[in-house]
Order: sequence, then structure tokens, then C-alpha cells
Amino acid sequence: AGDSSLEGVVRQARWIKDQGFTALKMAPVGLSARPAVTRIASLEAIDATAAKVRAVREAVGDGVDIALDLTARLDLPSAMAMAQALDPYRLLFLEDPLRQDESPASYKRLTEATRTPIGTGENLYTSWSFRNYLEIGALDVVLPDVCHAGVLQTKKIAALAEAFHLPVAPHNPNSPLSAVISAHVCSTIPNLLALEMYASEGEPPWRDAITDPPVSSLVRDGYLTVPTGPGWGVAINEEELGRHPFREVWYSQVGKDWKELDLTPPVS
Repeated sequence: AGDSSLEGVVRQARWIKDQGFTALKMAPVGLSARPAVTRIASLEAIDATAAKVRAVREAVGDGVDIALDLTARLDLPSAMAMAQALDPYRLLFLEDPLRQDESPASYKRLTEATRTPIGTGENLYTSWSFRNYLEIGALDVVLPDVCHAGVLQTKKIAALAEAFHLPVAPHNPNSPLSAVISAHVCSTIPNLLALEMYASEGEPPWRDAITDPPVSSLVRDGYLTVPTGPGWGVAINEEELGRHPFREVWYSQVGKDWKELDLTPPVS
């Protein structure tokens, strides 16, 4: 925990592989934190990110896919330079290199400039929004969020992606219940690539106390199994949930240990 050196990243990647997972996602190195004025990536940041991906690829081999999430932090020239630097490492996809509320044409230019598959979609909420991307060939991987789009729209988005011969990898850095609901939806998608899910190490210690069965018990050999109970297959422990009321966590603190979070809103 807390070791962001290449050696630490390699140890974590090997641990993920040892758990039986066949894919992992990582963050870039050296980019400006969100929100930021600039969307330009320095050559140092691009080289450092490529070095991180190279180290992980060498550690896990070709048996584990690698995705990289840029969290919409780059402009088009920087995104092109980053994607091209990562081409040798055959990523599963490069996620959200550009903002999603801008012209899909920028994504089209990016997909045409690199061999690295480009994906986005967590902030596109309807099949019509995705259609604007897919009709012009602006995406390689479709990444809807079931919490944002809803179950029925996600099904429609997946069907639309299938019509364009594209895989779907739902965005899900969300709650245990979201992971279970997303898993049910994923089980009905023939073009499913992968479902994102936080490892228990990145979650608060009470995560598994709020559902029965616990979500961690559903993860077997790197796969999230779909629970077979009534409804979504899990019961909510409302008493435990009530001990953890909603609190705002500002984006700059994502990734910190839960005990270290500063929950005081920033002064504007």
C-alpha cells in the first residue's frame, strides 16, 4: 500500500495475476490532477506512463490484459502522442483520453491515429449518445455505466455496440450493489469484454458487511459470479449501511486510504 514505484506497481500486478484475474486497469503517471487548467501531457509524463505499462506487461506477460484510464485529462494531440507511445504494449483499451461531452469527431481522429483500442462512455447516458460515436467509427470499446444509463438503456447500448461489432466493458468503480446489478446485466450481453470492479483492498473495510452474501465471496478465480438469490441475488444490511451515511469525497482524494480522507469541502 502506498508504493507507487515501478517495483511496487509490479508487485501489485503480479498479485492481481496470482488471484486469477485476466485483466487489470491502471492510472497514468505525471498528468495534471483534475480539475486542471491544462490538458497537455508533457513528454516526461508520456514516457513515465509508457515505462509503467511496459513494466507491468513484462511482469504479467500476455495472459493478463492491461487497460489505462486517462480520466478525460488530455487534449487531442497529447492523447495521440500517449496512445502511440503505448501501441507496442497491446492494451485492452485506453479509457477516456478526451472529454466525452465534446465532438465525437475528436475521438474518431484519435482512433485513426493509433493501433491502441480507444474506449469511452461512462458519461454517455443513452443509446442515442453512443450512436453519434459509433456511426462515424469513433470508438473501439464501449464503456457504459449501468448506474448512469440504467439497466434498460445499458442493454440497448450493448445491442447497438454489437451491431457495430464492438465489445462492451461496463464502467463500475461503484458500490457492491452496483457491481452485482452490473454483473446481472453483463450476463445477458453476448459482446461482453469485461466488468470493472474495485478490489477489496481499495474499498472501505465495511464493504462486505452491507450485502449478504458479501461481494468478495462472489469473486472466484478472477471472475465475479452472478448470485442466484431472489431479486438481484443479495440482501442489503440496512443497519450496517446506516452506520456509513453519504459523505462527499473530492476527486483529488480518490485512491487515498479511507482513513486519510479530508472530507472538508475545498474553499472556492
